[in-house]
Amino acid sequence: MHKIRELIRLIFLKELSNRRIAESLRVSHNTVGRYRNTIEQQQITSALIAELNDTQLVSLFNPTRKKMCASLSIDWENIHTELQTKGVTLQLLWEEHRTSQANVPSYPHFTRLYKQWSKKLNITMRQAHRAGEKMFVDFSGKTVPIHLPSGEILDAQIFVAVLGASGYTYVEALRSQVKRDWNETHVNAFNFFGGVPAIVVPDNLKSAVIRNGRHGVKLNDSYLNLARHYQTAIIPTRPKKPRDKAKVEGAVLLVQRWILARLRHFTFFSIEELNVQIQRLLIDFNHRQFKKRSGSRRSLFEQIDAPALKALPDAPYEYSEWRISVKVGMDCTIEHEQHYYSVPYALVGKQVDLNITSYMIEVFHKNQRVTSHQRSFDVGESTMIKAHLPDSHRHYQEWNPRRFLVWTQSIGQAAETVFKTHLDKPNSELAIRTCSALVEEAKLFGYARFESACERALAINSPTLVSIRSILRRNIDQHAPISTSNIFKLPLHQNVRGANYFAGK
Repeated sequence: MHKIRELIRLIFLKELSNRRIAESLRVSHNTVGRYRNTIEQQQITSALIAELNDTQLVSLFNPTRKKMCASLSIDWENIHTELQTKGVTLQLLWEEHRTSQANVPSYPHFTRLYKQWSKKLNITMRQAHRAGEKMFVDFSGKTVPIHLPSGEILDAQIFVAVLGASGYTYVEALRSQVKRDWNETHVNAFNFFGGVPAIVVPDNLKSAVIRNGRHGVKLNDSYLNLARHYQTAIIPTRPKKPRDKAKVEGAVLLVQRWILARLRHFTFFSIEELNVQIQRLLIDFNHRQFKKRSGSRRSLFEQIDAPALKALPDAPYEYSEWRISVKVGMDCTIEHEQHYYSVPYALVGKQVDLNITSYMIEVFHKNQRVTSHQRSFDVGESTMIKAHLPDSHRHYQEWNPRRFLVWTQSIGQAAETVFKTHLDKPNSELAIRTCSALVEEAKLFGYARFESACERALAINSPTLVSIRSILRRNIDQHAPISTSNIFKLPLHQNVRGANYFAGK
């Protein structure tokens, strides 16, 4: 369902053709066209899409796979040769075949079959980049050593972003290639360019792409989240196809020559110090005049790329990570980093997705946001919203240690001792849950029996919820009280060493 929603989002961008979207998601452009026609004919809005869950979305579009016609006995090599003749078009050849053969398919299908055959020809052509269309991103294979105060040497990674039309370049040194650094440097690149391109073209590194193969492209959730925030499309290069990223490969080579090579005699002690020097040399690099044409990368950027870039969003992007398929517990909570957050009780036992930022935890079910909490780092504690709990549970959210102790004073000394034993433990959330369960037992069996069960549990040195619950359910509290004479004592003999044996240890 993530692919379908991403397809619909890209259609609403309006800037991308069906073939561009199909290339990004590794789907048929006919599928994209069918979705676009459905949206236009039924006047579907993005607000309506956001309100639909996955089941409703499938029902709305009802995607079906059309059966392809059987293979035809057409000499595609001859057709390809004929097309080299001036004035000969594919439509003319289709009409001629339709006259001479009875089973020639429709013109759109005829065109599609020819394109499928022509993909096997390993034809290369010079790529022409439109203004503001693509930003190519990659890491330089060359690193720069950073001498840390601890004495360790950190190999700083060099990130390069270049606009396809003007060649205007951004360079930044990073600590690593992890997802957080990868996303944040994209934000810095967009701010440097002063706008957002229609397409971002990365390599297939792990921080960007999970899978890129014949079954489609799967991006990291955080990277996809960044694309949604900036309303851009991400189209990774094809595996083992270096020509797809020739622009950034050339920029990386020039950056190594004109920036990194000039810093080879410098010694850096922090990433910030290295970036200051990189930015100084980057200005000179972008203003350097072209050799085979007039102008520079900067002047060309101002002339063609800058006016075509989309405006930056009002709110800055905040990095977030996703946890997929988290099961909601029987207590209406989900756990993240040993802290518990409440979820509406209707979702108990179901799977939800978590979007985690530095300050917030958002909970989604079937792509619908059901709740959010301020992020907490208190281990063992919980963040609860009373409205998330059923009526029978809300009462116990008002309990606290002091109220428990006041309540036990009206029952007896044994009950108070048992509750103090649990409330003195470091995990206060677990203690509250245990004491709440004990209150339920007292209400179920009566306060007198509960006090007697607590006395017996203390006598056997087991004042736990399991023991007290077992005593009440087996009616052991109604038996004769335990005395010291009833307790079995092990007889003394030569094989019993006693406490004095360990005195000299």
